[in-house]
Amino acid sequence: MRFRCVCKAWYNLLSSDLSFIRMSLCRAMERGDLNLLACKFETHLKEIEFIQLYAVANEKGIGFFSELDIYCVDSYSFDVAVKLKNPFGKSFFHESHLLGSCNGIVCLIRKNVVCLWNPCTTEYKIVNFEINSKVEDAIWGFGYDASKDDYILMRFVNSDDYDSKIFVYLLNDATWMAAVNIPFKILSDKELGIFINGSFHWVGKSDDENPKMILSFNLGDKSFRQIPVPDGVHSNADITVGELKGQLCILCKDYTKTNTDIEIWMMRIYGKKKSWSKMIAIEESVYSSWPYDFASKQKLHLRPLCYVNTEEILLKDEKNLFLYDPTLKTARNLETHGISDWSKINRIVTHVSSLVPLKSGTYLRTSPGVEGEEKARVRGPDSMIIGKILADVFESHS
Repeated sequence: MRFRCVCKAWYNLLSSDLSFIRMSLCRAMERGDLNLLACKFETHLKEIEFIQLYAVANEKGIGFFSELDIYCVDSYSFDVAVKLKNPFGKSFFHESHLLGSCNGIVCLIRKNVVCLWNPCTTEYKIVNFEINSKVEDAIWGFGYDASKDDYILMRFVNSDDYDSKIFVYLLNDATWMAAVNIPFKILSDKELGIFINGSFHWVGKSDDENPKMILSFNLGDKSFRQIPVPDGVHSNADITVGELKGQLCILCKDYTKTNTDIEIWMMRIYGKKKSWSKMIAIEESVYSSWPYDFASKQKLHLRPLCYVNTEEILLKDEKNLFLYDPTLKTARNLETHGISDWSKINRIVTHVSSLVPLKSGTYLRTSPGVEGEEKARVRGPDSMIIGKILADVFESHS
């Protein structure tokens, strides 16, 4: 709030100057200034009062409430995790879930309620939908449709007989498109869609006989496409999809052979098969020391997250985070103060801090989350993050 209070010009700059906001976002993304958002479920016992509608007196008892703890890990060092205030707060009935981050906007969901949230400015927006399924029974993707200036939530309902359904939710006006049937099945049912170049990406199959493929769903024309894999990747290799430096990449390992490297390929020109380039080959002597049994798993859960210090690559599997140095060909576990055990983390997404507004007028305060929302009483942006944004922009003009 203190930067907004300097003068009216600064207030307008930070709050409503869209050209400045877009410029600061683009500069952060070009530099790869990505933070990590990590979340885990916490369940607590608490004495609650059960309201009896037709009784003279109410009764008290012990009930469970759940809370989604969200931590932000700064990309400059990755050594400290700061717990953020979840807009949803605690709930006695429904768990909240993190569904992704795009342009600095985070998407949370609790049953039929979607929350868009900018952790930097603390602004949030509530959108209600009739979602007739459990959150954990679907595969999700969160992205931005630039042609409509709208944030999009995508729900993919898998089918074992390769007759899956896809639902698209438009978050500006809380509308959704009719379900579309597609002849594919997504294999990584616990992973969020990777959003690059206006499209979501997963690993999938069209039937039991054909090899795995990269599936993309384009937000512009709402259509599915197949992204060709590199010629150098064996058809029997297990693959996962990710993003590095804004480019589509895959991580693969051939389990039909022994002593094979884990390879990372990057698509230099989106959609062009010949632009695939093998970036890294992690030798068995390196990954055999990791606390992950590659020999017996037969399914790859390792995914690249981002570059660290322009050289090391941050990788995650089901329970751990690894920093791999391709120059020294060494790997080490990521140790972060504030998160003692990464195996208890339910989901990790990359996140860039931004000033992108939601135009809702609702901001987080010290009182409990969404249930106690109040208009206009603004706590304001995170001063440290905005200070970095201002310093960076002013330095570029000096």
